[in-house]
This record gives sequence, structure tokens and C-alpha cells, in this order.
Amino acid sequence: AAEGEGRKWISGKSEVPKEKGDTKGTKKDTSFLRCLSNCVSDCAAGARKGLAEKDRDQCLQECQDECCTTYEQCTATLNPNLV
Repeated sequence: AAEGEGRKWISGKSEVPKEKGDTKGTKKDTSFLRCLSNCVSDCAAGARKGLAEKDRDQCLQECQDECCTTYEQCTATLNPNLV
């Protein structure tokens, strides 16, 4: 989300019941995980190129905030070894 543009979450529950195996909007959503992976690698690469030094955990938190689109994704505790 852009700075100054906040999200307002009314509930952590999905409005529509999901079918079994449907990961869209969850922390296992492939587009969310792909975004996280690309963002974390770019963030870490920026640190190697002399930009502000950040460790992988800092990058992961920033990238989670950037990539999340649902309450579940934004509030999930992510394992840094899986991204």
C-alpha cells in the first residue's frame, strides 16, 4: 500500500466460504508468495549494492506489507526460511 493510504479491515473472516484447496487470498496464495520472493531478493540485492543495509527479516516485513492484499496475508506470521 502507498504511504498515507491505509487499509481498513472490518473482519478477519472471508466474506465468501472457500472451496477446499483454494488458496487465493491466503498466506499460501502463489501470487502473494511470488511477490514476497521477488521483493525480498530485490531488497537484499539493494543492500548488497550499497543502499541502506537491511537484513532478511527487515526485508520480509517490508515486503509482506507491500505484497499483502488480504487481512490473512497482512497479519500472517511468515517463516523467513520459506520465502
